[in-house]
Amino acid sequence: MDKRLFRQLIGLWFWVGLAYAQPVVPPAAPAAAPHARAPARAPHAAPLSWYSLTPQQRTVLAPVSREWNGLPLKLRRSFVVVANRYPRMSPEQQEHVRANLIAWSRLTPQQRALARKNYERLRRLTPAQRRALKLKWLRRHRELLRERRELKIREKAAARRPAGAVTPSAASTRPVAPAAPRP
Repeated sequence: MDKRLFRQLIGLWFWVGLAYAQPVVPPAAPAAAPHARAPARAPHAAPLSWYSLTPQQRTVLAPVSREWNGLPLKLRRSFVVVANRYPRMSPEQQEHVRANLIAWSRLTPQQRALARKNYERLRRLTPAQRRALKLKWLRRHRELLRERRELKIREKAAARRPAGAVTPSAASTRPVAPAAPRP
């Protein structure tokens, strides 16, 4: 498993965790001048519908716009909190949020359910169990990276070999044992 996929999985766990772990208050409406008109909204907008979001929030949450109104209210609230914090984030954090939103939007409902289930399972672990799991993941990740490097090396070697070259078999590359002395 490469580092990018590992980060995406961790990011998904983060998003699911936000949906289930953090109480969220919808963004406060800016105080309007007494003579100012209320902003135009969709008629009968549901709480936290796509049209009730500010333009800045819609820009940040654009990757999930298609399924926004179908998302659970709790998840929409957590996404709004992230969108409100977005301007204060560093560029790296903003890119991370953007990548996670895109990854979340590409998941099927079954994959999302599995991510939520995995997050809940991880949340119930003790800190010692989490550390052990993290070490296990890291060992497996290193092992996969090592296998990947070896495979690339073998592929490069095969690409450099002439087309008609015969590769030595395992038996022919073994050292020959000396013959036993005869009496």
